[in-house]
Amino acid sequence: MATLLDHPDLTAEQRKNLILNYLPPDVDEEYLKNLFSNLGAVEYVRIIRDKNTQKSMGYAFAKYFDTEPADRAVKEFDGFQIGEKVMRVNYARPPSEKNQKHQHLYRQLSRKPNRARYHENVQ
Repeated sequence: MATLLDHPDLTAEQRKNLILNYLPPDVDEEYLKNLFSNLGAVEYVRIIRDKNTQKSMGYAFAKYFDTEPADRAVKEFDGFQIGEKVMRVNYARPPSEKNQKHQHLYRQLSRKPNRARYHENVQ
């Protein structure tokens, strides 16, 4: 189980953001928001879904308005069983500079090619 002592480098704002791992495919945002709201006001819960199928990828992000309930959620809900899965809860790390560069390159590569520009360069 993670504790705040495991993450001394996180700011108060970063401690409000949680990652929820190992979620069952049928869990929804409403269920998670209701569950996490038992500890304090939740700003949002967002389940990450496959872009094409819209099926859950098994993890989500939750953000509290305050750090205290977020800290309690890490302690109380890490290891919480939902259906057949045991959910893991931890502080969400901000994207690293390396990952941000990779995301930028991926976005560039995933754009549809400009055929007119390609045609000009080939001739």
